[in-house]
Amino acid sequence: MIRQRIYIDNYDIIVHAYYATTQYYVAEILDRLYEIGCRGHNLRRAEENLASGELNTGLTYYSPQHREAVMVVALTSSAAEFYNSLLHELSHLTAYIAKDDNLSFTGEAIAYLEGDLAREIFPKVQPLLCDCCRHK
Repeated sequence: MIRQRIYIDNYDIIVHAYYATTQYYVAEILDRLYEIGCRGHNLRRAEENLASGELNTGLTYYSPQHREAVMVVALTSSAAEFYNSLLHELSHLTAYIAKDDNLSFTGEAIAYLEGDLAREIFPKVQPLLCDCCRHK
């Protein structure tokens, strides 16, 4: 598993990102979710998702009160599936931030936010974006 802490300065938000997760890390991720305010049904759904061991899944939870998010991309069956799952979760993350900060979903601010996040994420996930590199 790869861990990453991303601070989004323009929005004063912390993102705790986990890539290529397995069932082994369920407790760690659930603890982080709980720390940022995830409770009840959302926490149970997250536990079911993380504990399932299914490939090509993920989850994103955002806490407006804490201005923190947890984004998880599980192990995937291929580099293309990792990219798909990453973009899916990144879309959820930026939508939560846009809603909380009243950003237009079609405006430049959301596009810059996505680009800034992509730039931060890329060095960590680069080996997962190539099938040859994934097998080394």
